[in-house]
Amino acid sequence: MHEATMSDSILRMASEVARREKIRNVKRVDVIIGELHHVVAGVLRTHYEIGKADFPALSRSKLRIRTRKARIACRHCRKKSALTAVSFLCPSCGSAQIEVIGGMELHLASIEGETDTEKTRKGEKPQARR
Repeated sequence: MHEATMSDSILRMASEVARREKIRNVKRVDVIIGELHHVVAGVLRTHYEIGKADFPALSRSKLRIRTRKARIACRHCRKKSALTAVSFLCPSCGSAQIEVIGGMELHLASIEGETDTEKTRKGEKPQARR
């Protein structure tokens, strides 16, 4: 189950970004995952929901997963296409001289949340310093 490891990595990255950008209440974490990772989205979400309790800024966040199709480029005919079958052959010319150019992605695309500055702009008074 590599979904548990992926979830942990996503939570750690999102937590670090939230800390660095001073986001204290993350609402959504968007990730892009290539279909060649063979991730089961429901399993990844379950691991995320369990793991986010360990990251206070992420405790109320939701995970949004966007999948990227597998894509290949043929070195023989130079055409690019989606990989639609398990066979790694160019659908245009049948050549096995291909390069995978998409579908292996795994990255944090964005996080959405509130900073202390945004809370203040919405009309709440900042706490007085003593």
